Amino acid sequence: MESHCLLMRATRNGRLSKTWSQRLHNNGKPAMVGLGSYPIVTLAEARAKCVENRRAVEQGRGLRSPTMPTVAEALEKAIETREQHWRNPRTAKAWRSSVHNHAAAIIDRRVDQVSTADVLAVLNPVWTTKPELGRKLRRRLSMAFKWAVAANHITTNPAGEALAGLLPRHAGNGGHFDSLPASEVPAALGVIDASAAFWSTKAAIRMLALTATRSSEVRGMRWDEIDGDVWTIPADRTKTAKPQRVPLSSAALAVLGQARSLSDGRGYVFPNRHGRQTTVEALSKLCRSAEGW
Repeated sequence: MESHCLLMRATRNGRLSKTWSQRLHNNGKPAMVGLGSYPIVTLAEARAKCVENRRAVEQGRGLRSPTMPTVAEALEKAIETREQHWRNPRTAKAWRSSVHNHAAAIIDRRVDQVSTADVLAVLNPVWTTKPELGRKLRRRLSMAFKWAVAANHITTNPAGEALAGLLPRHAGNGGHFDSLPASEVPAALGVIDASAAFWSTKAAIRMLALTATRSSEVRGMRWDEIDGDVWTIPADRTKTAKPQRVPLSSAALAVLGQARSLSDGRGYVFPNRHGRQTTVEALSKLCRSAEGW
């Protein structure tokens, strides 16, 4: 249904929902303005709002919708829709931290006032210097704007496909990580052992090499997951969301023996200096410092 750029959108999310929206240009930019849900807002009322908005735009007054969310508010909505599916409780904090810290220039703007050029400006400083952070930042901003599109606040995603031709390609996309020949691993671990890093960081890297598991699995390893020479990784910490049994070699058991002698044998097997889970940054920093051994 369309009259004076008036649209009715019907969606089904458990039940059928109908909402009124208006498509027009506000401050020179295309915008989708929500007018309320049907039948709470009748056709006559929606048309009246439509005419009022058109008059405001044509008179140069623009629209000042108090319900238009900011990027920060859209981000919170995007997090709400996904949070229940995240296994790591720190994921939501990571989303907020990266966007608030690296997209500060747009975080408090209304979503209809952010352009692709604005998003590009916040991505450029990290896109090539910190590729992983850049990809995460773009993805998180994109999810916030996708929510705003779905909620009829805007018509296009400024962090979407339009950015593909503007951002430089990351070197090595689709390739493989560097690796060491098996014959060189003992010497590399020797360099790491001789470093001044905290004992648990060095031990965690050795356990990674001996079990061929993921960094997050080793860093989150707890003593109650060890039963003799078998380590059972619980489902909530595996990529497949299924428990995984890992046989422990004599060398891996020796690492556990060292860890037990340096800790209280409770909680994390490889805790940091404060008794909390060792971070991935700590392991990465140690590996980088050992490059070129």
